Amino acid sequence: MTLYNLEYFDKRCEFDSTYTFRFKSDESLNFNAGQWVHLGFPQPNRDKSLVRHMSFASAPSDKYLEFTMDISSKTAYKQKMNNLLPGDSVKAFKIVGEFQVLPQQKEIMFITGGIGITPVRSIIRQLKYQQSTTNWTLLHVSRGSFLYNDEISKYDNKQVRVNRSELELIWPAIIKKHESTQYYISGSEQFVKGISEKLTHSGITKSSQVVESFH
Repeated sequence: MTLYNLEYFDKRCEFDSTYTFRFKSDESLNFNAGQWVHLGFPQPNRDKSLVRHMSFASAPSDKYLEFTMDISSKTAYKQKMNNLLPGDSVKAFKIVGEFQVLPQQKEIMFITGGIGITPVRSIIRQLKYQQSTTNWTLLHVSRGSFLYNDEISKYDNKQVRVNRSELELIWPAIIKKHESTQYYISGSEQFVKGISEKLTHSGITKSSQVVESFH
């Protein structure tokens, strides 16, 4: 198993207690946009509470490795992340995940819940870097603020941002069955399950759905 050493650079507040953490690495992590990695702190007793699965918020083409997290629960892991100082290091290993856009996919709809937009941001940034002809639409559902709104809203692609209570109202107008469209769903386990069921009920087959749930 390859173990990467990531050097902490800085963090920025996205809103409230949600922060994006930036790291540098002398080695290439060789990940694909949309994937996730095990990110943890050096420890002598292999304490699993100090390791988490973190989706890449950055694209492979970006200068820094970015991960976004809501630190409001103040778990031991989140406190250690929040207390990092420039030059501190974390360990990254086991890059996995099938939440990836394939070159032949020309029509994509991203449906994300809250912070579940993290891997979608990674994909969108990479598509733009590659000057891809893939046409994507974004439906972002959130109870409060919309993560990365200022950045992603600058793109010309169709984007809809709604509160969860408004989802039922806009669903028929947004979800239309097109056999060429691939649906990417990311968010909490409950959100992903609910959206997948709604898509299936709308006539979208499971084979047209790619999911990534956050635990």
